[in-house]
Amino acid sequence: MATLYELTDQYMQLQAWMEDGEISEQAFLDTLELIDDEIEDKLEGYVHVIKNIEMQMEAAKKESERLAKFKSTREGKVKALKERILAAMQTVNKKKIPAGLFTVRYQNSPETLKITDESTVPPGYFIPQPPKVDRATLLSDLKSGTIQPTETIFTTQGQHIRIS
Repeated sequence: MATLYELTDQYMQLQAWMEDGEISEQAFLDTLELIDDEIEDKLEGYVHVIKNIEMQMEAAKKESERLAKFKSTREGKVKALKERILAAMQTVNKKKIPAGLFTVRYQNSPETLKITDESTVPPGYFIPQPPKVDRATLLSDLKSGTIQPTETIFTTQGQHIRIS
C-alpha cells in the first residue's frame, strides 16, 4: 500500500494529466476513485494511530495526577512529622538532639515581609516595571480595523485537524 505522501503525489499527477488532456475522463474517474479509496483507508489508519496516542496521553495524564496526589500526601506526612518533632523539641527546650545515625536540630527561619495594603508602602520601595503589550486588545483592534497591520504588527492563523 502506498504512503499518504505517495497517494497525494498520485492525485496531483492525475489532476495534471486531466488538465493537460493526457487521460480520458473515464480513466480519470476510475483512477480517482481508486486513489480516493486508498486515501480513505490510509486516513482511517492515521486516525486509529492518533486515537491510540490520545488514549495513551489521557492515561499518562491520569497517572501523573495519581502520582501528584501520592506526592502531595507524602509531603503532608513529612510536614506533620517535622511539626511533631519541632513541638517536642520546643517542649523539652532543646535545639539539638542526637538521634542514632542522625542529629536533629531546629533554627529560626529568616524574617519575611508581609504587606496587606500596598498603598501604605512609601514610594521609594517600588521597582519600576517595563510596559507590557495588551495582545488581546491589539488583536481585537486589528480584526475590527481600528488599526492597520504593519511589518512588525500583523496577525497569523494556523491550521489544525479536527477528528469527529
